[in-house]
Amino acid sequence: MNRPLVSVLLPVKSAPDTVTAAIQSILHQTLRTFELIVICNQCDSETKSRVLQVSDARLVVIEYNHLASVALALNAGLALARGQFIARMDADDVSCPERLELQAAALSKNESIQLVSGLVRFESRLADARGFKRYVDWQNSLLGASEIYANRYVESPLVHPSIMMRSECLRQLCGWQEGGFPEDYDLWLRFFAAGHRAVRLPVTVLVWNDHQDRLTRVDSRYLQTAFTRIKMQHLIKELQARQIGTGLDCRSLVFWGAGRYARRIIRLLQDAGFQIEALLEVHPGRIGQRIHGIPVVTPGHIQQDRNSFVLSGVPGIIARTEIEDYLHASGRQAVRDYYCLA
Repeated sequence: MNRPLVSVLLPVKSAPDTVTAAIQSILHQTLRTFELIVICNQCDSETKSRVLQVSDARLVVIEYNHLASVALALNAGLALARGQFIARMDADDVSCPERLELQAAALSKNESIQLVSGLVRFESRLADARGFKRYVDWQNSLLGASEIYANRYVESPLVHPSIMMRSECLRQLCGWQEGGFPEDYDLWLRFFAAGHRAVRLPVTVLVWNDHQDRLTRVDSRYLQTAFTRIKMQHLIKELQARQIGTGLDCRSLVFWGAGRYARRIIRLLQDAGFQIEALLEVHPGRIGQRIHGIPVVTPGHIQQDRNSFVLSGVPGIIARTEIEDYLHASGRQAVRDYYCLA
């Protein structure tokens, strides 16, 4: 059998109402040279029945009853994948018809890119879906490789089931890692740390269907604390490697923000041995105080110390935009001189 250009990995456990549509959205792609590997892991009988009802030569179904996580299920699929490119798909979602063709073409044309995503359309009938919608809108706004890279510590910059990447690259990264953290965000951070580049096509490739039982809502691996933990592990390694805030002869470290989230990040940095020179704040009631032993000063402080590296822990897109505008006006550039962490 000829080698497929793309291997699509679709893990499923319990999705009897949506898995057929997810599978069919792949089987009806304009690109024909692919294989779809469905990993049935601890599947309920109805979901399994729906999967096995589909008949197509490009469909490969593997069954497991013991894998403890999505990461392990994906690695089981990766072990069998024959494609030059690996695409992700979830049993809740629907891929747009030209998705695989467009993403494979983008990777084929540009060897400097190892991963391609695309725009995601968010669908939900839940009353508390506004946060997810804001997240999707934010990640959709990140198109270029440098933009995606610069924002990797704000939040996971890629929706997992929207991506396609080079098989060789994914295998070099040892696939997905198992642990008490979001397996996709961990993969992106390892991917970027290895020097790889990702872009987002300015076309919709996926309909991301939100519902009450989606793993991102019910699994502890996807709690905000888990995202923060894996984010900080990678950030700390980078700051240490770049000698930022690590001692007398290093580049000084300044933190913008003194709210609840910011204080949690500050404490994690201090516990890791970092020295934070100052906390930047606009709240007049905090200026002049000391928080965790660090003096709270106005943002004008960084005009006096133009070599300092700034970490911003102020949440919200409006505040983040205003802070970035201020940093740009002071001559600072993302990655080189600052990171936003929220």
